[in-house]
Amino acid sequence: MPIISQVGNLQVPHFDILSQICNLLGSFVFNDLNNLCVNLDPEQRYQVFTATDDDKFVEMCAQKWYKQTYAEFVNDPQKQFLLPLIFYIDETGTDVFQRYPLEPLMFTFGILRNFIRERSSSWRHAGFIPKVAKAKSAIESLQLYHDCMAMVLSTLKPLQDDPPLEWLQFGDEPPVQKELILQVCFLMGDQKSQDNIVGRKLNNSGWAGRSHRGCMCSGPSSSDPCLRCQPVPIKVVHKLRDISFTSNNDSPLMEVITAKFPLTPLGRLTKKAKAAHDFVKRRAGLACEILGEVFTMHPLRNAWNPIGFGANKNGISSATLDDPMHFNESGLFDGVTKAFYGCFTEEELKTFEETTRSLYQNSRSSVRSEYPKSRIIKGFTSCTLKTANETIGSLVSVALTV
Repeated sequence: MPIISQVGNLQVPHFDILSQICNLLGSFVFNDLNNLCVNLDPEQRYQVFTATDDDKFVEMCAQKWYKQTYAEFVNDPQKQFLLPLIFYIDETGTDVFQRYPLEPLMFTFGILRNFIRERSSSWRHAGFIPKVAKAKSAIESLQLYHDCMAMVLSTLKPLQDDPPLEWLQFGDEPPVQKELILQVCFLMGDQKSQDNIVGRKLNNSGWAGRSHRGCMCSGPSSSDPCLRCQPVPIKVVHKLRDISFTSNNDSPLMEVITAKFPLTPLGRLTKKAKAAHDFVKRRAGLACEILGEVFTMHPLRNAWNPIGFGANKNGISSATLDDPMHFNESGLFDGVTKAFYGCFTEEELKTFEETTRSLYQNSRSSVRSEYPKSRIIKGFTSCTLKTANETIGSLVSVALTV
């Protein structure tokens, strides 16, 4: 059963992450060693995974992050076991009119092979982020969003600080008890969710000057092949964020100023106190402006900052990967089809669709049902939404025509 916690005026359903981890560890997928990135040799079963050439470009445990994290966090392989976590988040509707959307935050294990992670049964819920209403400013709404996220992640940080002792059973071997080293590998999602999680100004609204969350490359320079990507200096970003918070009335710096320069008998600030307050506010404003204009970031208390990301010292800013589904099917493929069909009129699109369908509609095929559907012209309703399957089908029509 989920835990319902109150965050501001919102109710946040979330689960105890350790219970969800144990539930997934007891799944049937662990009965077959071919589903796991573990060594087949029983003597080396719980040692660092030795990847084959076929694993290098497919499996997460064959990458540099896994090896570096294992070397840093696993001190005794006989007692400890590295269990990388992979998270996914994407907003979804709860009814047909999309009136009450939620953002499920889900996770799986990096030791599961890629073809196993593609199954819905290989994922567990960490919690649900409710829709945050618009506030006076974008920063207020985003901070409330991260407060809800912090509540969902509240049971993860203690597990990283004090690794739990749990039973593991791989294949038909007897179970063994290990300390679970839980480190987050990466988080997937669409562009909007990823920008909100990092705290970057939304790219799809034209605010972001950088081409990507983890890179300092500007948008106009992103097509320059000679330009080398420079990672975001996360320490500088955190320093600017902390300075921008100093202007709050409850900040430690403001409390020090109040203690050093007491109020007058009439309850007013002295000249020295007012000068100190003005300096702190100007300094905080300048830091906030640099953060917004140079780094296109919002000053906020990020819910992911306390979470451990293993050997990744840049934290969440370098761990938000582009989801292939959104990047390709809803981005690249959709852009290609719009660029191709955008030059046609409605009548020309109708003729084009009839022509392309005539190429295969009278042909018998045992695999035609496996091909994606294609829809180019509008139907008899005003609905213009396309499924990803129909988007790919439109791209197939382009290939058939060419």
